[in-house]
Amino acid sequence: MVDDNEGLLREVEEELRRERLTSLWQSYGNTIIAGLALLVAGVGGWKYWENTQLAAAQTAGISYQNAMISLANGKVDDALKAFDGIAKGGQTGYQALAVIQTAGAHLKQGKTAEAKAAFEKVAADTGADSVLRDYATLQAVALNVGDADLSDIQNRLNRFMVDGSPWRANARELVALAAFHVKKFDVAKVNLRAIVADPKAATGTIQRANTLLASIAAKEVAMKGAESAATKASDEPAKSEAGKTEANAGGAETSGESKTAPEKKE
Repeated sequence: MVDDNEGLLREVEEELRRERLTSLWQSYGNTIIAGLALLVAGVGGWKYWENTQLAAAQTAGISYQNAMISLANGKVDDALKAFDGIAKGGQTGYQALAVIQTAGAHLKQGKTAEAKAAFEKVAADTGADSVLRDYATLQAVALNVGDADLSDIQNRLNRFMVDGSPWRANARELVALAAFHVKKFDVAKVNLRAIVADPKAATGTIQRANTLLASIAAKEVAMKGAESAATKASDEPAKSEAGKTEANAGGAETSGESKTAPEKKE
C-alpha cells in the first residue's frame, strides 16, 4: 500500500512538472527563443569582430614589413608613404610603430623638426602601447637636448629615473648631457655616477658616462687654470701701481733732501 502511494505521488509530481513547463513555455517560449537567438548572434558577432581584427592586423603587418623592406633598400619616399598609410588606417600597435619609423627616416634625411614632431605624436598618444610611448618620449627629449631648458628636460624624465624603471640609465644620460651643455657639472656628475654604479645599465651607456665624466674633469681643471690666470693677471696691474706709488714716494723724499739748505760753516 505504501509503495502504491509513493508511486502515485511520483506520478502526480511528474505531471505537475510537465504542466508547469508547458505553462512556462506558453508564457515565455518566445522570449526564451529570442534570448537564445541573441546569444548566438552575440557569439557570432564576437567571432566576426575577432576575425576582422585578425585580418586587419595581418594586413597591417604585411604593409609594415613591406615598408621596412623599402626603407632598408633606400627607397625612403616609398617607405614614408607606406608608413603614413599605416599610421592613418592601420592597427593601433602598427600605427605607433609606423610613426616611430617615420621619425627615424626623417632623422636620416636631416629633418630634425619633422622627427621631433613624429616622436611627440606617439608620446602623446594614449592609445599606443606604453613601451612605445616611453621610447618616443626619450627620443623626443634627446632631440631637444641643447635647445630645451634643463628644468624642462628634468621634469619630463623624472618618472623614468626611479629605481626599477627600465629606462633609468637612458634618462639619466639625457639629463647629464643637458646639464653638461649648460655647464651644470654638478648635476651632470650626479647622474653619470648613478649610471656607472647601476649594475643593470648597458655597457655602452656606462662607457659613455665614464667618457663624459672624464671630459667634465678636464673642463673643470681647465676652468680652474683659467680662473687662476685671470686672478694673477688682475693682480699684476695692482702690483705695478703699488710699485709706481712707492717709486714716486721715494723720488719725492730724495727731492726734498736735495732741496734742504746746507748748514752754514762757522
